[in-house]
Amino acid sequence: MIDNNLGIALVYNGRPLEAMPLFLSSSKASQEEDYHLCPLYNLSLLLWIQGFKKEACKLYLTKREYKDSFEKALQGQTKCLESDLKKCLIALEEYTKTNEHDKNTNGEKMCLLLDICMMKYMLQKKL
Repeated sequence: MIDNNLGIALVYNGRPLEAMPLFLSSSKASQEEDYHLCPLYNLSLLLWIQGFKKEACKLYLTKREYKDSFEKALQGQTKCLESDLKKCLIALEEYTKTNEHDKNTNGEKMCLLLDICMMKYMLQKKL
């Protein structure tokens, strides 16, 4: 997790390209931990901001277990991705209702928001 934190500091100080390998190494190192999505989330967001949206979608959605939907969408078959998007929107609504007063549960909410953002992007751009 140290690499993840250092990556955040580098981004904050205007050195995003130096942060990318740190997020990647932190994501690989923390595969077995509960917080393994944190560096992956940061790397995906950084790729997105740097203009590598397709790569960000591939990395993030694949790790979030939407690999089949992502690959089918690349081939023009969007029904699976549309279905996953609907599920994410429902999950976000349910999650928000059940955890609205608990400020310590924002991690899953942030992941769902990024899921939705990337799925909508893929559906609109028809990659």
